[in-house]
Amino acid sequence: MLTLMTVLVGLSPSLPLLILFRVFEGVIAASFPAVAIAYIGDVLAPRYRAITTTVVSCGFLVASVLGQVYGSLMNRSFGWHAAFLWLAVVYVLLAISILLLPKGTRPSTQISFGAVCLRTIRLFRNIRLVVSWIVAVPILLCFIGMYSGLGVLLSNGFGRSAGELIEVQLLGIPGIVLSLVAGYAIRYYGAKRVLISGVLIGCLGLLLEAVSHSIGLLTISSIIVVLGLSSAVPGIIMLVGHFGNEARGSATAVYAFFVFVGASLAPLLETALVSSYGVRCFFVVLAGILFLTALLSGFGIRYSSSK
Repeated sequence: MLTLMTVLVGLSPSLPLLILFRVFEGVIAASFPAVAIAYIGDVLAPRYRAITTTVVSCGFLVASVLGQVYGSLMNRSFGWHAAFLWLAVVYVLLAISILLLPKGTRPSTQISFGAVCLRTIRLFRNIRLVVSWIVAVPILLCFIGMYSGLGVLLSNGFGRSAGELIEVQLLGIPGIVLSLVAGYAIRYYGAKRVLISGVLIGCLGLLLEAVSHSIGLLTISSIIVVLGLSSAVPGIIMLVGHFGNEARGSATAVYAFFVFVGASLAPLLETALVSSYGVRCFFVVLAGILFLTALLSGFGIRYSSSK
């Protein structure tokens, strides 16, 4: 389905059709995080779930960086149509590779669609789960917003080209890879502590970006932001799975919705703040959002385990 919609997007002859096909493409793509996390719980023993969830979440974040780089390079070289058509080829290969994965467990009893919807609605009674969902919004908001603001600062503040922005974006990937240790940290310190620590590290990095007056410090600051937010993501996912309990798949699906809400709000917030107050103020606002997120996580999420 994703392959088909991506081909239709790439071949769209008009803007209304492009928007329509992008809506369907987005709905289908947004289902993958929920399915992937639920699948991990089906096929892996509990002691492997934290590190595997971290790897998967790192994959999503790496994709958010590489996707921007890929789109920029493809658009400049071959046009935006080709960017989507080549992705469709990749999706076909992924669909084939998925067939080679172990089969997940099947439910002992079939559940109707209406029952699934009702169970999902009932999840909103769980205050700790709702807070975990809300905490997920600022993570991708600040992640995407940081990169958007970084492009503006490099262009307007330092007079750098788009090619140099790509280099800085790629330098953030090691920060995402380093966050793999978060999976091991969760096993020893608990998901909540790892979440709060990652958010505060991201907050520190954004404050450093706001006062950076050299390319070197700006690059290091962006890596710190990426490292912190990448470390926080697996902590949120583990908490959502824990509070969702047997409805882990539904809880993760709602989590994915909140994550994409955050991603969608990032450019809107950037447009509202950067034009009026400047990009450095935008970074300070993002840092403030993360600090409030850390407070909400600390006081609003009561984790039942000793960790």
